[in-house]
Amino acid sequence: MEYTTWNQIRYALWLDHDEVESRVRSLQRALSPKVARIRYHLGEDHTGEASIFLKVTLSDQANKSGTTVKLGLLIRRLEAKITERLRLDRSGLYAYFNYRTVSEQLALKDKDWE
Repeated sequence: MEYTTWNQIRYALWLDHDEVESRVRSLQRALSPKVARIRYHLGEDHTGEASIFLKVTLSDQANKSGTTVKLGLLIRRLEAKITERLRLDRSGLYAYFNYRTVSEQLALKDKDWE
């Protein structure tokens, strides 16, 4: 991996990538059946800050929770749990969450979400 900025060097040194991967896999299992898949990558955001970009694929059933309010509450709980389990509040990384349902992914066939 080539590092081009101090932020990239900082998070590469701080993070145990195997530990992050293990925690993501564990989270995915723990959040099932509401969460079908969690993918992530590390990089810089638009301001150059070290960041983690999370792609969370929700089950279609989770999306049919009844109202947008319930879906919003579910997403807030998921983000809190992910932040806690990945220790993002202590990592120095900015976290960016994106959501999609299984059906949306099947229609879009976006390889970055696989």
